Amino acid sequence: MGLTHAKATVANPANPRRAARFTFLVDSGAGSGMRSYSLKRSVAPSPVIFGERGDSVLVGTVSLEALRLMLDAIKRVLRPLPMVLG
Repeated sequence: MGLTHAKATVANPANPRRAARFTFLVDSGAGSGMRSYSLKRSVAPSPVIFGERGDSVLVGTVSLEALRLMLDAIKRVLRPLPMVLG
């Protein structure tokens, strides 16, 4: 299996002008740990864990679900999360 990367913008919800664009490693098994993400035309708040300068930039399960996206591990692309009626 290869790695999947996605470009996304992260912004401070209290001040959306404070934003930065990153290339994230997509990890569907990792939680991310509150910022606002904008990825593939989806915008949603999600928790953020800040690391040290030079650490990997990762988007995990919590953020993907907030954005209503899922990782297609076979094709290594992000797809819309299907709506599940409970």
